[in-house]
Amino acid sequence: MISYLEGKLKRVHPDKVTLFVGGVGYDVLIPAYVMNEIKRGSKLEEPLSLHISYNQTERQPKPVLVGFKQELDKEFFELFISVEDIGPLAAIRALDKPVRDIARSIEEKDVKGLKQLKGIGERKAEKIIAALKGKVAKYALIPEAQPASGLLRIS
Repeated sequence: MISYLEGKLKRVHPDKVTLFVGGVGYDVLIPAYVMNEIKRGSKLEEPLSLHISYNQTERQPKPVLVGFKQELDKEFFELFISVEDIGPLAAIRALDKPVRDIARSIEEKDVKGLKQLKGIGERKAEKIIAALKGKVAKYALIPEAQPASGLLRIS
């Protein structure tokens, strides 16, 4: 199983990056809030390190690699996909806000806040709260990331 990759950033797509590691290019899906961090702080051909959530299921037999800048974000993602009816691809789409904000909504039983996530309706929001309330408090305390200097140059 793959849990961490460190290599050169080769390509940036809207929802994934290609990371070149030891002669192999890995396509790694990236949630929107992480992609914003990468675009702000990384440049093509420069080193990039990602914590990887490796996912393969009967419904999704092709392995899916999901990348995160922080280990805690990866841990949260793996809890999030443990909720019934939320698989890795749905979770990637839904995670368009920082983990700390989503975790706060869960701990505060904020259905309205969770419904703002892509693909999350009222019933899914209620399922998320029922499954994860009390389990995600530490993620709600993650400090806000400091903006990195420099912009991604895609050529």
